[in-house]
Amino acid sequence: MIMNHTIKAAAIHGFISLIYRKLPMIDYHIHTPLCNHAQGSMKAYIHQAISLGFSEICFLDHLILDGPGKKNSMDIREVPLYMQAIACLKHEFHDRITLRAGLEVDFIPEKIPQIKDILEGFNFDVIGASVHFVMGYNVASRREAPPKDLFDKQEIALRYFEQLDRMLDYDFFDVICHPDIVKKCGIPIPENCGPVIDDILTRISKKNLTLEFNAGGWDHPVGDSYPSEELAIKCHQKNIAFTLGSDAHRPEHVGKNIDKSVALLKKIGYTHVNTFEGRLVRPVPLGMVKCPILS
Repeated sequence: MIMNHTIKAAAIHGFISLIYRKLPMIDYHIHTPLCNHAQGSMKAYIHQAISLGFSEICFLDHLILDGPGKKNSMDIREVPLYMQAIACLKHEFHDRITLRAGLEVDFIPEKIPQIKDILEGFNFDVIGASVHFVMGYNVASRREAPPKDLFDKQEIALRYFEQLDRMLDYDFFDVICHPDIVKKCGIPIPENCGPVIDDILTRISKKNLTLEFNAGGWDHPVGDSYPSEELAIKCHQKNIAFTLGSDAHRPEHVGKNIDKSVALLKKIGYTHVNTFEGRLVRPVPLGMVKCPILS
C-alpha cells in the first residue's frame, strides 16, 4: 500500500512538473527547402513548433548573393515567393503560433548595395547577418570545412573575426548569427583573437545589436553552443542581448537544445531575450511559463 502511494505521489509530482515547467518559447532560426540543403515543408516546421509548445518562431533562410555559398541559398528571384509563403502561413496559423519573416544574409561587402535594395522591398521582421566563408573555406560546413591537417587554422580563426569586425561597419542587419561558428569543425580560437573579439563585443554593445544564441552547435563536432558559455558571459558583462535559435534544417530539429540555451543564459544572469516585429526589438522574459491546461 505504501509503495502504491509512493508511486502515485511520484506520478502526480511528474505531472505537475510537466504542467509548470518553463518551456522554451521562441526559435528564431529556422530554414526552408529554398536554401537547397534543408528538408521538409514550411508547414512541417510550424507543426513541430506547435507540438513542442512554442509560441513564436522565425523563418531565417539563407540569402547568399555571390561566391561558392550561392548554391546553398535561395535565389534572389525566390525572395518574393518566400515572403508570400510566410504571409499565407501567418494567416493560416494566426491563432496557434506567431510566425516571423527574416533572412540570414551572408556578409559580402561588394554586395551590400544590392542587399539593401532587396531588404527595402519587403516587410521583414528581422535580418540576421553571418560569415560562413573564410580564406575560401566554408567554416560552417562539415563537407566543405578546411582539411584537418591545414597548418594555418589559427589564421582562419583570426580572419573570421576580422570579417565580423568589418561587418559591423554596416547597418543592414539586426542580429549576428552563430558568432563563433568558426570553431564548428575543429578550428581552435587562439588567444591572440582575444583583443579582436573584445573590440567586436564592444562595438556590438554600442550599436545595440542582438546576438543569436545558436543551440545547433551542441550537436556538431565541437559539441558547444554558438557562442560558448565563456563568450556569452563576456556578452552579459557588456549588456549584449540575445535571441534564441536552433538553426533547424529539418522539422525535427525545431527547438532542439533551446532548453539548454535557456538554462545557460539564466545561469549567466540573463532575464530576457529579444524577439522582433517589423525590424523592431521586442524583449520577452526568458523561460516564460506556458501552461495550456491552466490558462
